[in-house]
Amino acid sequence: MLEALVGAIVGAVVTIIAETVHPFISSGVRRRLDAPKEHVAISIGVKFEDLEKLAEVKYRLVSYGIDEMLSRPGISEKLKQDGIWQNENYPVALSRAADGKVELHFTIRVHKVLGTQFKMFAVPKANQDVAKLVAMLEACPGEITLTHPRPASGPVWFLLNTQSFSRFHVVRTHGETIENNYIAPVPR
Repeated sequence: MLEALVGAIVGAVVTIIAETVHPFISSGVRRRLDAPKEHVAISIGVKFEDLEKLAEVKYRLVSYGIDEMLSRPGISEKLKQDGIWQNENYPVALSRAADGKVELHFTIRVHKVLGTQFKMFAVPKANQDVAKLVAMLEACPGEITLTHPRPASGPVWFLLNTQSFSRFHVVRTHGETIENNYIAPVPR
């Protein structure tokens, strides 16, 4: 009788855990299937040594899809679920290009149907380096655009310009107040 009671309790606990964890696991698997990784390598007009000395570069995966796409009538619930805000930060590796400039390398998940919104940022290694970092990045107007031109501290956010990088677009989101880069899905 005690064994049956213990078995029933263990079974109930396993059922509760499975029902709670399953949606998270299945959405993560689905998201991986619908958003394959792509490697991006982009050269910008900053000296490798200067940027490496001053900052760590990252990107924020904002969301899959864009507002207009996700609000269309008839869009499936699956795609709406995929389009929820991610707001996860990922590393960007720096390397020296042949001309001594910096090359940014990162891997990003691009949703097969919705595409992906993201934004680049540089985190100063020391607070006193913010002004130097801003000046350095402002010197690349054809390649990047600062989105918050004169931060006093913290990260320096920037967009990759679409004229220099044709695969990227600039989109407005969150009530048209925030600009992000957008990488469209690869045509099938």
